[in-house]
Amino acid sequence: MVMTLDEIQSEWLPPATEGELLVHHDEDGRRHAFWQRLISPVDRRFFYACRDAVKKRDRATLEAWLNEREDCQRDILCFNGGCLYFIFRAHLRCACLALDRQWTADPNTSDSSSVIASVPTKDLIDIAKETGLPVGLMRDLTLELLSKESSAEEPHWKQSLIGLLVEKVVKEEKVEEEGVVATLTLELMPRGKPMPKPGDDEALYPIPELAFVQRANGFPEAEKSACQYVRGEGLWPKGFDVRWSLDRRDGKPLPPVLEGNSLGGAFALGLAKLFSAQDVQG
Repeated sequence: MVMTLDEIQSEWLPPATEGELLVHHDEDGRRHAFWQRLISPVDRRFFYACRDAVKKRDRATLEAWLNEREDCQRDILCFNGGCLYFIFRAHLRCACLALDRQWTADPNTSDSSSVIASVPTKDLIDIAKETGLPVGLMRDLTLELLSKESSAEEPHWKQSLIGLLVEKVVKEEKVEEEGVVATLTLELMPRGKPMPKPGDDEALYPIPELAFVQRANGFPEAEKSACQYVRGEGLWPKGFDVRWSLDRRDGKPLPPVLEGNSLGGAFALGLAKLFSAQDVQG
């Protein structure tokens, strides 16, 4: 069942009765668990709440969250040290943009080209500047918010390969690291027009489903190093970004935080293969 933004706000507020307080004596733990469900790539509760607001043309609620008019709205956006603050704002701003553009797209078509054309790159660039996130991610997020089904732009070319993901697990009250086999998929995406200003590097960004998945402790550095390597080799084609996704081979959900540099080699090899294949394909 899809939650609305109002329902998310109500669920966040402390229990109202003494009996509920006894059930939820660990209020911080309750909120943390609920917040994780908001951002989980499986549940995506915050994303679906934003899409619901678009469907209902509820601009007032979206703007209330953007302006953080209620303390609980600010608490949710800034929870866990505000580590995902700009991802939340990107969802809200892209939802407002989707609401503006929904009348120009045909909801009955399976062809996303008409929807893509209806989303101005200039507006996406404005959102990207505020949030510090790639324009391509803002485009894909807006398109998903516009459509019942994913209508993300089709890639020019794609490349998949196997990599090793390191996951932290608790065993006998000790935190241990385990290797998890995962499929990394890289997609070559046209940047759109107008282009971001000259000097902006082509971007490597995740699919919207993984937007809230945090990357830490070596993972961002692995992404950056892979990009630097292929740029240094002159392989990255101008006018294209790369969108990535990651799926565990055992079918289990990804951890809430991707850590370590174990996928650095997979990113570098995958990018080199992607660009080489694209060259061959023309």
